[in-house]
Amino acid sequence: MSLRALVMVLSLGCVEACTFNPAPLSEVLLGSGKLDTFEPGDPVISFSAEGSVTQSALLIPGSLAKVHYDTSRLKTCRGLNWNIMLSYQADATEAHSFELLVNGVATDLMFTVPLGHDLAIWFDNEDSSGCSDSDSRNGNDYHFSIAPPPGGVIHFQSGDSIKMDGTTDGTATGPLPADEPILVDYDLSRLPECRAAKNGRQTWDVIANWRFDQGVIESDSLTRAVANGTERIANLLELTPPAGSQRLEMWFENSDGSGCARSDSNFGNNFIFELK
Repeated sequence: MSLRALVMVLSLGCVEACTFNPAPLSEVLLGSGKLDTFEPGDPVISFSAEGSVTQSALLIPGSLAKVHYDTSRLKTCRGLNWNIMLSYQADATEAHSFELLVNGVATDLMFTVPLGHDLAIWFDNEDSSGCSDSDSRNGNDYHFSIAPPPGGVIHFQSGDSIKMDGTTDGTATGPLPADEPILVDYDLSRLPECRAAKNGRQTWDVIANWRFDQGVIESDSLTRAVANGTERIANLLELTPPAGSQRLEMWFENSDGSGCARSDSNFGNNFIFELK
């Protein structure tokens, strides 16, 4: 079952006292120029003008989610160059912060739901005068439950470490389920060198390559462009094994607009995982 399908059948989870309403279909243009379409079941977290918080669906790791924030919730700082920063953090991992105003227009933030148990969200309003204000439940932040991943997870950690969750034998190295989605959680610090930018926009990316049972090679990005392309952040990748698959082979490539190119391929042998 895919992540999007699983969203439709799991019960909703929200740590705070928020309500759940169906989210309208919408499309959001990312900084990379890629158009992602929200489908029925994709979660939208809305912060309304009157102070309410609503969540439309469960947060599933690897699925798309969107935050809609009414900027009238923070009215204090409206001087020169004012903006509102949205920050989010899963468990105790690194926090990510993004401006909600792009060229003076309020935008929704679309992101890939990270792995973890708890998603914290908060907002800060500032301008050039030094004015500052926040919307963070008096410093406690807004918290939302993250569901367990629906299948196995491969963690390519910093350095050379690799571990897996959701294996069929319960170990960190055992076989992955062959009939469930596989999430790839790749630490970008494994390929840190190619990071060139041009005109303020990032020209680099990290690409995952994979194939099942010596089949067709597929590729996809492990990052998402945000802030009009001026930043790139890590992005979970979902793989769906074809029926009867017994083997997954993976390798990774990092390049940028300057011509820099590096690879992470187990010294040319690629990373091999058993499916069962």
